[in-house]
Amino acid sequence: MSVTDIIWRSEVQLSSLEEYGCRCAIQLARSFNKGPVSAADLAAKEGLTPEYVRRILFSLRKSGLIKTVRGKYGGYALAANPADTTLKQLFDGLNQTVLHGDENLCRKFAVNPKECVHGSECSIRPVWRKLSVVINEVLEKTTLQDLIKSEQEVRAKLI
Repeated sequence: MSVTDIIWRSEVQLSSLEEYGCRCAIQLARSFNKGPVSAADLAAKEGLTPEYVRRILFSLRKSGLIKTVRGKYGGYALAANPADTTLKQLFDGLNQTVLHGDENLCRKFAVNPKECVHGSECSIRPVWRKLSVVINEVLEKTTLQDLIKSEQEVRAKLI
């Protein structure tokens, strides 16, 4: 069984910020070139509070992934075409790391990395590194444009 098969069959646990950040970004992708969307509308579509959506949108705006439009019909919109915006960019914009980089692996998983008894010889570290590579490849290849398609179409692209 390949690493991709293992990931496909498992449930990857995302933070709520990652999950809802993706959902809000997908809603903005669906509205691309149709005008801005208010935080209240995004919140209603996703079953979230407007305050939480605003917090997500603040992070995405700060990272340059979305823009604000002022005025009576203002709101939020993607700053770039959904076909040019990857999930990796989205997670980076939310300041979320999904197994990024070797130096973060031990910090993320070890109880006390400075005193880890496996520091010089760790048999699990290559697994985390491989997972990091595979996950980041998928995130870099998957765009918001992909995610406005049906689940079946997204699954077919990933296989």
